[in-house]
Amino acid sequence: MTLTLPILALFITAVATVTDLRGRRIPNWLTYSSAALGLVLHGTFGGPPGLIAALLSALFAAAVFLPIFWLRGIGGGDTKLAIALGCVYGDFTTTTRLLLFTTVGAAIFACVHAWKKGVLEASLRRLWSKEARATTPPLTFAYAPAFLFGAAVVALQAILALIG
Repeated sequence: MTLTLPILALFITAVATVTDLRGRRIPNWLTYSSAALGLVLHGTFGGPPGLIAALLSALFAAAVFLPIFWLRGIGGGDTKLAIALGCVYGDFTTTTRLLLFTTVGAAIFACVHAWKKGVLEASLRRLWSKEARATTPPLTFAYAPAFLFGAAVVALQAILALIG
């Protein structure tokens, strides 16, 4: 893997992180243009197979994140960002690694956020206790930094693959 796509994904997730932290929104102009750019790049340089691979990667990201969105676990902007990044990476393996490391990053950020707010124990109780879910409000936080974490790990892997 060259560094072009991981660097592009880092830029996209950095912009998404700034907007998500400032206003708790990831703008449509970012997600739609990123998805379109990824599809154009893969269609241009990979031909029909490249375009199909990018579409399948986006479909995979949608299959992972849409159910979480429907259950109100994440916002629509986060879901569209995942789909756009699937278009940008354009292959199942890299998209899978991104989503895995994004989930790890989200777990870390959720724990840190809950700890800083003094609700870590109550938030963890919500995972196993129906009573705690009824009495404790859900923890909400910006999810884009988790995507930035995932994109950074994928970029680091690409760098290590190039030098190693």
